Amino acid sequence: MDAARVCAERGHQVVLFEASDSLGGQLRYVTKPSLREAMSGIGRWLSEQLVRLNVDIRLRTAATADLIIAKDPAVVVVAKGGLPNKGDFEGADLTLSAWDVLDSKEAPGPSVLVADDQGDHQRPSIVEFLVEQGATVELAVPDRRAFSDVDASNAAAHLCKLNNGNATLAMRCSAPIFV
Repeated sequence: MDAARVCAERGHQVVLFEASDSLGGQLRYVTKPSLREAMSGIGRWLSEQLVRLNVDIRLRTAATADLIIAKDPAVVVVAKGGLPNKGDFEGADLTLSAWDVLDSKEAPGPSVLVADDQGDHQRPSIVEFLVEQGATVELAVPDRRAFSDVDASNAAAHLCKLNNGNATLAMRCSAPIFV
């Protein structure tokens, strides 16, 4: 969205193809937990700018080679986005992706195990969302601490949000500990 905005502000006629039924991509998922909801203003502002700049927005339209060639563009910006990866392990077909969880209005069950193999912002956001939906969440981490790649102030904010008395958060280190 921002690439489309910048190009339009520079005087280009812009066509934005969006495969889903709304703009925002992964930002829609990032802003689901209440701690990060304020970031939804970014998507709203970008959408308003695209309308103001008369960007041709085509929702529910995948950017196929034929569509792109038919527009005869001077430049093509590919902002492919991402897809969830549930992993490649036995039982992966029984798991839910972060998108599956965040697209629903309720927790997938009263007790949920969240495996955090990366330590970044996605897992604390998922845990927070699940807790807000009333689930008891168990967090499995391969490190000595949860949210290992989240800066201290954000990690503290996530942990405070989770430890407000409405949550049971159990952490289990899934990696062997050598002494």
